[in-house]
Amino acid sequence: MLKRVSIIIAVLAILWGGYFYIEHRAEFDYKKAQAAFVSGGDEKAFKLAQSAYLSDTTNNNYRKLFLDTIIRLDGSYEAQEALINFINDGIYDVYQTNAIEYMHELEKRFAEKYQPNYIELIPYNDKIIRFGKSHIKIGIKKPENLDLYFINEVESALLEWQRAVNDKFVFSFDDKNPDITIEFEEPVINKDNHNIYVVANTEPIFDGNTLQSMKITIYTKNNQGKYFTKEEIYNTTLHEAAHALGIFGHSRHPEDVLFLSSPNIAGKKDYKKLSQSDINTMKLLYEIKPDITSGKAVYTIHPKFIFGEPEEMSKTKVSEAENYIKQAPSLPNGYIDLAQTAIFAKDYDKARECLKRAIKYASDNNTKFIIYYDFAVICYETGDMNKALYYTQEAQKFRNKNSVTALLANIYYKKHDYKKAIEQYEILVNEYPQSIMYSVNLAKLYINQRRLIKAAQTLKRLIEINPEAAEDKRVKNLKWVMVFSKN
Repeated sequence: MLKRVSIIIAVLAILWGGYFYIEHRAEFDYKKAQAAFVSGGDEKAFKLAQSAYLSDTTNNNYRKLFLDTIIRLDGSYEAQEALINFINDGIYDVYQTNAIEYMHELEKRFAEKYQPNYIELIPYNDKIIRFGKSHIKIGIKKPENLDLYFINEVESALLEWQRAVNDKFVFSFDDKNPDITIEFEEPVINKDNHNIYVVANTEPIFDGNTLQSMKITIYTKNNQGKYFTKEEIYNTTLHEAAHALGIFGHSRHPEDVLFLSSPNIAGKKDYKKLSQSDINTMKLLYEIKPDITSGKAVYTIHPKFIFGEPEEMSKTKVSEAENYIKQAPSLPNGYIDLAQTAIFAKDYDKARECLKRAIKYASDNNTKFIIYYDFAVICYETGDMNKALYYTQEAQKFRNKNSVTALLANIYYKKHDYKKAIEQYEILVNEYPQSIMYSVNLAKLYINQRRLIKAAQTLKRLIEINPEAAEDKRVKNLKWVMVFSKN
């Protein structure tokens, strides 16, 4: 009996001790953090102070020590995230004021390190897109009758970027599963328009937040039917490569390769040089945590320290587009950029008006493609599937991109034309077999049509080509259909 009572007392003591520790854990962590902070154990102090702070964000002692540990870490990425969360915790006191002052200090430090730059203009629909790996494979598709200097100038321009950023990324020329594909096209000549702007286009291809590849298309001739010179191809590649590497905006300074207007590239008789702003912008981009990337990106700077809140980023993009229109009112680019910003903000009436102005100045197929595609997106988002289908098919006449095929598939799905939706997704899966999104959507359509074996085969092929897909939540949700797979 005495033994049983002793056991009960021991258990109760353990339970009470555990309860006491839980109730006072914040204070224990705070005292340990103080000791670590004094002894120079910065990381340990930060973790313990963070634990105490999170248990009671209103405690002044915890708040002060936690902010002190954040500042002591002096700009590490983890400390940057903690600082942002601290500022946004809804408590307005002297410690929040101090945190905001320190954040401004960090912003100034990051900005000064890479001055001059135009980093605020780089986002793609308010997203940061760049490669996450340092080794980037380039695939160049050369038509048989194209002069060799086209390839030489493309390679030279790419290697100039590699040299300028001190090998932050390294290119290799490999047609097998390239990260950046470069294609040449002969434009349809508009005899009524004799401008000589180089027409080139860069398209990101991504699946959710995974960047799969970039595609650069360069026209071989100007609107007079003459082949572009060595200098023009080099300068164009220098410009488009920057887009493919993640700079989607344009500079406002003529000396920059990414100046917003084309005349600084086309018609030049000399080779363009990368400015310090071009180089600094690229270097800084590859220090910022991306939203969409390939592989596991390395980064040291939180985007908010560079771009501020999303609303600020949108205002910057609008300002850029309006400045483009002011500088070049008879070019469609500014109106298109303004329309796309409006689409992202769901201001579809404004987007339509901008696109109507853009179509008046569109002289090449790629620009017409972008305008009709954007019209299609507006109609799709507003629920007018018949007009969405019309504009998508019009866009397809000018360029047949994967984005068009994907939009067609979604339109047919909304119209309950599942057969045609499946046809479009089959095209996408055959072209991009590693894409989780395309394969999952196709499998869902097969399941919708009770074609379970085809759904299982689609997922099985995806996992064989992209083994990481097996751990993706979208694939796991459809794992049950794999029982219908034929060995």
